[in-house]
Amino acid sequence: MSNLYKEKVDQLQAAEARLEAEKARTQQAAQELLEQAEKDGSALVAQAEATVRQADRDAIGQTEAQAASLREQMLVETERSCDDMRRAAMAHMEKAVAYIMEKVVRQ
Repeated sequence: MSNLYKEKVDQLQAAEARLEAEKARTQQAAQELLEQAEKDGSALVAQAEATVRQADRDAIGQTEAQAASLREQMLVETERSCDDMRRAAMAHMEKAVAYIMEKVVRQ
């Protein structure tokens, strides 16, 4: 019986040793996965930050281009309005000069 008992104890110890080795391998694999996930996460965060910075630069560029376009439109419209007002003023000026000349001649 003692031989059978020793054999069972040896089997249990061997199984425990295998389980401990498997546990160590599993923990090592889990640690490696964790480290890789952290690296991947850091890379994703860096990429997202770079994408956001580029989007900011693009938005600023678009805003500047839109502002320049709007400024150009405003200048064109202002010039057009000034020309219209100048023509209208000149048309009224002729009438005003004629009215003033008539008043001066009558006096």
